[in-house]
Amino acid sequence: MMMQAHRQTVFPATRYDDAWAAIAFLESCFGFERQAVHKDPNGKVAHGELRLGTASYGLSTANGPVTSDNPWTSVRSGVYVALQDANAVDAHHAHARAAGAVIAMPLEDADSGSRQYSVWDGDHRLWCFGTYNHARFGEPTLFLVLRYPDRPATARWLAHAFGFEPALTSSASGRSAECTELRLGDSALWLSSAPPDDRLWEKDWHATHLVVPDVDAHHDRARRSGATIVRSPADTADGSRVYWARDAEGYLWSFGTQKPGSSLAEGTAVR
Repeated sequence: MMMQAHRQTVFPATRYDDAWAAIAFLESCFGFERQAVHKDPNGKVAHGELRLGTASYGLSTANGPVTSDNPWTSVRSGVYVALQDANAVDAHHAHARAAGAVIAMPLEDADSGSRQYSVWDGDHRLWCFGTYNHARFGEPTLFLVLRYPDRPATARWLAHAFGFEPALTSSASGRSAECTELRLGDSALWLSSAPPDDRLWEKDWHATHLVVPDVDAHHDRARRSGATIVRSPADTADGSRVYWARDAEGYLWSFGTQKPGSSLAEGTAVR
């Protein structure tokens, strides 16, 4: 029996004021390479794909007026999830709608060839589920960390409405859990319950975590190339090593050795 190849299925959907400058920054500071960049009629980035090993990162230019028929024009970032095929997208849409999720954009066959729809989660954060997958085959090394004010309730909602499966929940010294790992397909995401006054997160609700083999070398390159280092490399309670940085437009990133399936103790990369 042939083993199914692994592949990243959950992606950040990020919008930059100057996507061309963001691409250059992500290349020089974090080591990404351009996989594909599609321009709009004005020469701006309509859709860009960057890769680093098996990690794939999507971005676009935040331009044009806010329109009621396209909620992606009104948000800074969201989440894109690649499903297996069109039937899976249709079934996911029906399940999410039956579960009470608010559909932001109906099912459509996009110009990219993707069968997709967009939906708001319970905290009014925007997601898209579609068939287009721009990741290479291989063990995923890019994961999202999402911060929600009520992490346990959000974990239950994402499982009920979007089909995510709970994998791990952290606990430390008898205190309440700080992080939850969820899975859908080959990818995982981490939910954080960092407090509103957390200096690391500030006002952000999502961060991108990238698994790198040499955290200190990656940190040194990023620092020399102009990245804003939020937290220097440090060993965590679960034996991982991690550092945090912000890119050219302030998006939050973490780089470390931690992978899904490892213990999620207080103070780890996903806090």
